[in-house]
Amino acid sequence: MLKLPKNIASLMPAEQENHRGAGRLHCQGLRSSLGPVLDLSATGMMVLRKKDPTTGNTPLVVWLESPSGDRVFLRAELKRHERLGWRRHHAAYEFIDLSEEKKLALMEIARCSIRYEYGLGDRKAG
Repeated sequence: MLKLPKNIASLMPAEQENHRGAGRLHCQGLRSSLGPVLDLSATGMMVLRKKDPTTGNTPLVVWLESPSGDRVFLRAELKRHERLGWRRHHAAYEFIDLSEEKKLALMEIARCSIRYEYGLGDRKAG
């Protein structure tokens, strides 16, 4: 019979560190004042930037624009970044002090992005 150690979890590969506090939505056609949005969650977003994100002020005000042209302005703070190559950076931003109104607008933009990506009717959600 095979004997397993009491702490079998020590044999399992370590999980990749997940910095997100909420589920994320991979976006297509979603833009921001910082660059194309790669993914979006209720707490923040990942953006592809051309400039080094550490050179700007944080927190800052950013806008998000859905494929239908709807915009919402949010306060965000840089949480981490990774240089991918020449003029290519992944930058993770956390939204700050989201009001209920801003949360609803963010949900509507996310919904519109999904409808656009999967070709569900017109670009407007609803």
